[in-house]
Amino acid sequence: MSNSAIKSTFKKLQEFNRNPEGIKFREQHLKSYLIAISVIAVLIVSSINIYDLLAEIQPSAKITLFRILFSLLFLVNLIAALFFKRYRNFLYSSFYVFAFYLTLAAYFTGEIEHYTLIGLNSVLIIWFCLVPFNYKSLILHGSLFIIQYYLLLNIIQLPTVSIFGNSDTNIFILFTLIAGSCIAFLNNINAASAFYKSKELGRLEEHDNIK
Repeated sequence: MSNSAIKSTFKKLQEFNRNPEGIKFREQHLKSYLIAISVIAVLIVSSINIYDLLAEIQPSAKITLFRILFSLLFLVNLIAALFFKRYRNFLYSSFYVFAFYLTLAAYFTGEIEHYTLIGLNSVLIIWFCLVPFNYKSLILHGSLFIIQYYLLLNIIQLPTVSIFGNSDTNIFILFTLIAGSCIAFLNNINAASAFYKSKELGRLEEHDNIK
């Protein structure tokens, strides 16, 4: 792709992300995304109890209560979003809550990736692949999820968790951030392309009706 083509793509993308109609088009199913992601979050947290049962692990009452409270927190966040009709804001908060959940999961279990099923990588993959926001916003907040995760782990200073010594975890998270940023950018391009095509079709239909 030539420099002129790249500049043209970026220009169209910036116009799309500043256009209120473009934003509305991209986020037209935001309510459905929020509901689906909230349900996924509750299922993931709840499935850990099932995993413990199948693996014959006896979690402490504190861990069980912690999982129940966070499941309720996700549901409260969803109910508040539906009540106030602020799907964008509460979708952001649901991911910050999930990142916070993973931090506390590491605190209670001593595992930085408290089972691979709910590792931070999984949260980042859902964030970058499924959330229909501006790619800049996705990259910014994806980075903030990681910063929050590591910062809180560092603040509570877990003696049983080697935070920055776990190179495999760090590499996977970094790779997920880079790959996810590319996916977010491509998703924005696809959304912009679909938006402009729909507008062009609308103009053609209007022109045909006039004839």
